[in-house]
Amino acid sequence: MISTTLLISLLGAFSAITVSIIGSWYANRNNMVLQTRKLKEDHYVSYIEALHGLAADN
Repeated sequence: MISTTLLISLLGAFSAITVSIIGSWYANRNNMVLQTRKLKEDHYVSYIEALHGLAADN
């Protein structure tokens, strides 16, 4: 039978690994959202500049 000390240390290690995996998943997800927002902003700025140039030509 597994001793109590070994069981507690295994449970602690498993918990630490699980928390680090979940934390990195959320950080990666947040990074993807921020990159998408930045890309949308860049496209929007390009669109507005193109409209401005078109209006200035007419």
